[in-house]
Amino acid sequence: MVWPVFDEQLFSMKLAELAPELHNTTRAATSRVRFERRKLGQGITVASYAAIAEAQIEVLREHLKGVDRICREVWRAQGGAESPRFIRAVVREKVFQIIAVRFATIKWEIELEATRIRFGQLTSVLDHLALEKGKFESLVSNRYEIEARELDLQAKQETAKVAEAPRTPQAVLVGSNVSSWRAGAVLSSVADLWRDFRAEFQSLADEERREKAAQRDRFLHAYCDYKEHPEIFHEKGRPEQGTFCLLKRPEIGLWIVSDGVNENFQARFRTLAARAGLALGSPKGTDPEDFWLHRLFLDLRENNSDQLFAASKEGGMILRVCEASGTFCSRLERKALETSATAMESDGTSEPAMMAKPRRRTKSTPRQSLALTERRAKTVSKLLRELRTVRPKIHNQGHYARVKREHPAYSIFKLAQEDSDVKQWIENIQDRRDVVGLAQEIAARRFKVSLSTIKTDWSHRRSPRRSPNKRH
Repeated sequence: MVWPVFDEQLFSMKLAELAPELHNTTRAATSRVRFERRKLGQGITVASYAAIAEAQIEVLREHLKGVDRICREVWRAQGGAESPRFIRAVVREKVFQIIAVRFATIKWEIELEATRIRFGQLTSVLDHLALEKGKFESLVSNRYEIEARELDLQAKQETAKVAEAPRTPQAVLVGSNVSSWRAGAVLSSVADLWRDFRAEFQSLADEERREKAAQRDRFLHAYCDYKEHPEIFHEKGRPEQGTFCLLKRPEIGLWIVSDGVNENFQARFRTLAARAGLALGSPKGTDPEDFWLHRLFLDLRENNSDQLFAASKEGGMILRVCEASGTFCSRLERKALETSATAMESDGTSEPAMMAKPRRRTKSTPRQSLALTERRAKTVSKLLRELRTVRPKIHNQGHYARVKREHPAYSIFKLAQEDSDVKQWIENIQDRRDVVGLAQEIAARRFKVSLSTIKTDWSHRRSPRRSPNKRH
């Protein structure tokens, strides 16, 4: 099924009809708060600005209902169905764009007035506004994530019903094809979900670079403790509680996230991590943010990632948790796509058809398997030579284009043109302690296989694996 492109022009025209109402309602709410404060004999204080901000946020909450309605109207007019991907990639994104614009406007108006009257506590007001923005975004994001997950579950239930339904003589011809195709479609939507999450985590990682986090050592880190009786400083949200020791640690460990480039950045990452944890299936009673970090830590350990520092069974640190999360999402997306392909090919078809021709399945011979192993190992060797050549020349993103022009025939640059992750890895090659591991990761992307497969091929590069069917 072709996914239609959202009609931005029609959306903007419909949204413009709501603008006058938003403007008038916002002015009325602000005037009402100012009148009530004057009636009580209160001047301009932090509390008065906070009250104005809360009143405008309440107006925004009602306005977003109209934004949501318009998104769905435009999509239905285009013949689109409300799917998990539509909820996450269209509705939620449009709503978050409006939230960003409105909060920026509120901040600008407060700063403008505070400067005019020389208000001395502006920082406290802006801190409060940033906190309210984070809370508001978290609530909105959670609501849409719930809707998307419910749609996912409905699709899976429909697939199960198709698979379990009694078959008529006509359905015998196509029943297995339809069920496997629908199962593949469900898994494809899961792949879209992780692709969207990867883009969001990557956006945060790019923001860190723009803020020059490396120069100030302000990359967002995540620290974990898996010890039996860990000591923690305070419970989340209760800093006044003080230090205490847990009698039993949670299975997912105890997690602490560093400050990052600023407070707002950290809040946005934690919200995104909580959403990703829910999508990954965070168990009931488990903090979804901690569950995401726990699963991320396990994945990085399994792949021997350079993003881990001092990692062991008792804990460790994730050095760049935004970038590492994006990489983990890519692996989850690939896994969903592989599972989708398996489901769709289980009956020899990639789409529902009345009389699908059965595919002829070929079995690789021992000689072919050995040849593929040697080919992948040679590719790693070639990529490794190229990486060792360019590493002394690339110290930041600005050097990438120049070095690419110097070596236009290099495979690493050709692969980077097709895969943005590979390009990012090369741009940050100075952060890699293990260039061999980087070459193996790029090769895994090149052949679309797991990293463990490439590592096994590399370990047997001098003495290829002997087939068990080969006679001695």
